[in-house]
Order: sequence, then C-alpha cells, then structure tokens
Amino acid sequence: MPTTDVAPTQSASVALVKIMKGVGTPQFAPTGSLKFSGYDWAVRMIESDKGGVNNLYDPENAWTDPSGALHMQIKKKSGSWSCAEIFLNRSLGYGTAYSCELNA
Repeated sequence: MPTTDVAPTQSASVALVKIMKGVGTPQFAPTGSLKFSGYDWAVRMIESDKGGVNNLYDPENAWTDPSGALHMQIKKKSGSWSCAEIFLNRSLGYGTAYSCELNA
C-alpha cells in the first residue's frame, strides 16, 4: 500500500484538502505482550468502540501454547462476551493485526 509523508494537494483527483490542528495529547491504550512466530506482539487490554459497537477485550483471550501455536478466543465472563486483539508495532508490509471482535 503506498504511503506519503506529506498531505495531498487539491487537484483533479483530490476534490478537497482540509488540515485541522489537533489539541491535547494522544492517549494510547495500555497493552500487554505476547511472543508469536518470532515477533513481539502487543495485546489489547481495554475495551474499544470500533464500528460503533462496544468490544470488550481481555488479554487472557490470546496466548501461545508450548509448541508456539497462537490461540485466540471469544469467551463469556461475568455475563459479558470478551474477545482478543493482538498487533505488531511494526509493519510486515501487508496485514499486521489479528483480531476477533464481537459485532452484535
């Protein structure tokens, strides 16, 4: 996927460019860690409302077994379903996250 370090300019293929200065300090979600396939993966530890649906993430839902196989599960705990998300902090070039999400 092509990327750029500069914003596009208005042209025949770009109808409008508007740049807004952000305010405040970015807040990053706390993460755990997991080793899989020779890489260190971050494990989401808090809920998210991606796609307008509240997803409960539980770091216990992602683990590797003694043979190195990755396991991810969706589990009901205390009456609520939780899922798992792991991601790399670096790019492999294409497709860098594994996730299971609940979309009710």
